[in-house]
Amino acid sequence: MQCRLARPETTVGIASNQLFLGLLAAFGVIVVAAFGVLLVYERRRFARMGKLAAWRRVRLAGIPIAAVTAAAVALPTRAVGGMEALAVLYGLLFTLAPALWLGGHWLAGRAGRPPLTARESLWLALTVPAFGIGAVLVAHWLQPIAWAIVRAAQAPP
Repeated sequence: MQCRLARPETTVGIASNQLFLGLLAAFGVIVVAAFGVLLVYERRRFARMGKLAAWRRVRLAGIPIAAVTAAAVALPTRAVGGMEALAVLYGLLFTLAPALWLGGHWLAGRAGRPPLTARESLWLALTVPAFGIGAVLVAHWLQPIAWAIVRAAQAPP
């Protein structure tokens, strides 16, 4: 079974697929650049406060925190079958995952020198998911525009 975005049998279908994938790639580059701008802003902000080392430690600790959080949600969910797996997923996603994510960032912030306040650790913990949700919302709003561009490119002259 093959997954197709449009009609790849025709030249117009291939061109529209390439156009859509190009628009998708451009959006991805913009999102990565915006995330870079966010990180530069955060870095400057924490450097002014004299807490650059603690900021770096929390940002780097976010990688294993994300892995542990994902494993704590995915492994029990995969161990359960059927509709109960969905209940386990949502239960863990709304209870255990936030506790691990926020608690892990708080502990990493407290371990830094100088230690971050709970508010600063919470800021660092919430910016990544908030940015991700924002990117998804913007992509959702831009999708009709992208499809209109693809359809306009498909229209005969």
